[in-house]
Amino acid sequence: MTGNELGKEGAHYIYQFLKSNSTVTSIHIGGNEIGPEGAKFISESLKSNSTITSIDLKWNAIGKEGAQFMAESLKSNPKITSIDLKYNEMGYEGTQLILESLSTVTSIYLGGNQMGNEGAKLISQFLKNNSTVTLLDITENDIGKEGIQFIFDALKSNSTITSIDLKYNDIGTEGTQFISECLKANSTVTSIDLSNCGIGNEGTQFISECLKLNTTINSIKLGGNGIGKEGAQFLAECLKSNSTLTSLHLKENE
Repeated sequence: MTGNELGKEGAHYIYQFLKSNSTVTSIHIGGNEIGPEGAKFISESLKSNSTITSIDLKWNAIGKEGAQFMAESLKSNPKITSIDLKYNEMGYEGTQLILESLSTVTSIYLGGNQMGNEGAKLISQFLKNNSTVTLLDITENDIGKEGIQFIFDALKSNSTITSIDLKYNDIGTEGTQFISECLKANSTVTSIDLSNCGIGNEGTQFISECLKLNTTINSIKLGGNGIGKEGAQFLAECLKSNSTLTSLHLKENE
């Protein structure tokens, strides 16, 4: 039901359906303009539903108010393991409400919610205490090198995150250095997306040094980072000694 302009009225019909349904395990209603009122209907249905494990609500402009409704349902429903809330204008406060509600979720998508570096600090605190989330998507959240340092300091002690998506954040060379230093010793992360993060050749050198030592990462995306001949050479050198990486994405580079 993605992209059907259901609005809050459509969300109400879904609420009525889910109250009595005992077979549906996954709902996809992204891009339906349900807003905070629609999020309230969905939240109420999830409180009493015992079969849904995955929910996709991206691009629905639920905002902070809608995030609060969803947080309430996540606290009371232990069956949900995956939730997509990308591009919902939740901001720092909405993100905080969601993170505080997670206890059984293993995959969380929070991209495009304008959380900034302060939101990255929230993510850091969350990662230090959470032991269930394995996939974290914080794409396009105005996170810079300061926020990246918060997150990767936390990953030093986190042993559950296996996949992290950071594309379209302003990480730059310095942020890449923080990432590299952390991942040299990390033995849990297997996949990382750093596409369109302003890494450049110098940042690629840091990543290459990391890949010489890391033995768990099998997939890394570095597209759209202004990587030229020099950066490609750094990667080529590291691949001579790396026997773990199976997927390297370099599209839209120089």
